[in-house]
Amino acid sequence: MRVALLFPHDPLTRPPGIDLARLLALAGGLRAQGVEADIAAPVARERRLNGLPVLPLAALRGSPAYDLVKTCYHQAIFLADGFQGPLVARLVRVVDQRRPARDRDQRERLLLAQRLISQRAQAVAFNNRENQRRWHRLYGPRLPTVLTPTGCPRRLPALGPNPFDPDLPAVVYAGSLASSRQVKMLNQVAQGLRGLAQVHLVGRNKSALYGSARRLSPLVREHGEKPPGLVWDYLGWASAGLALAVGPEPFDNDSSKVVHYLRAGLPLVCEAPILQGPPARDLGLGRLCSYNDAPALVEALRELLRDPPSPGRRRAVRAYTARHFAWHNAARVYVELFATLLGQRPRS
Repeated sequence: MRVALLFPHDPLTRPPGIDLARLLALAGGLRAQGVEADIAAPVARERRLNGLPVLPLAALRGSPAYDLVKTCYHQAIFLADGFQGPLVARLVRVVDQRRPARDRDQRERLLLAQRLISQRAQAVAFNNRENQRRWHRLYGPRLPTVLTPTGCPRRLPALGPNPFDPDLPAVVYAGSLASSRQVKMLNQVAQGLRGLAQVHLVGRNKSALYGSARRLSPLVREHGEKPPGLVWDYLGWASAGLALAVGPEPFDNDSSKVVHYLRAGLPLVCEAPILQGPPARDLGLGRLCSYNDAPALVEALRELLRDPPSPGRRRAVRAYTARHFAWHNAARVYVELFATLLGQRPRS
């Protein structure tokens, strides 16, 4: 089985982030399960990334042709017009005529991508049931759909040096700030914890991509985006993690950072719209707060810093997350789906 993972950016110049981590993990996971998986992207010539082939879009029309193409994100469907075979699309969120509000400026293009997917794809993958249900309401049940939740590594690299100033406990927000509201909330949390803990951003402020840009407070220590191997040093040395919703709707708040916090055994505070918040709470490592309540977030973080979960609880959550959320689980779902679409029997 030969499969192309169609990525809408040049992965060799893409800043490190969950989209790149997921792409590489899925490609490696598919190859480990016997699928010849390449990455197809808007690149000028064939390259390699982490040992994986990255091929120009022309490869989709080459010979021998790929058996199947899987797209990543809405916009990848616009790059698939040269491929005539079976196609599986993956969507992070399903937009409609008015939600999510943050997609106002790009709504028509996202809706066009969804219409093309509904006409062209043989199956659609989602991170969660909320978006799966939204798809069915908007486009009906004709296409098969599968769930491939956000994952994490099964094994973590050895812990490196402490990247934080040891004078104050470190509260980490790991990932992109994808709305001006998130920046506002992070600033308020940093102000509320002033003198008690240092708030750190391990990622980028991308609020300008979704409306008005908002500046980070000088109280937030910015580290920028880090390669996946280094991210675990920040999570491993932190005292607490923070997860902020991009907006009020749960379907728009599938948070990879919560899964990574749990994999690191990092206690966390989470706003209620985030889908992974209740599981984190039920595992005994997370606190949930109402949406848009910065004082509640500050108080929950203070409580976690005063009375953190036991080492035994943290070890148990790390093991549970590695077992249930490892990237190879998503790869296995895709292998079974691809085999079904192609009329093949997946390897055992």
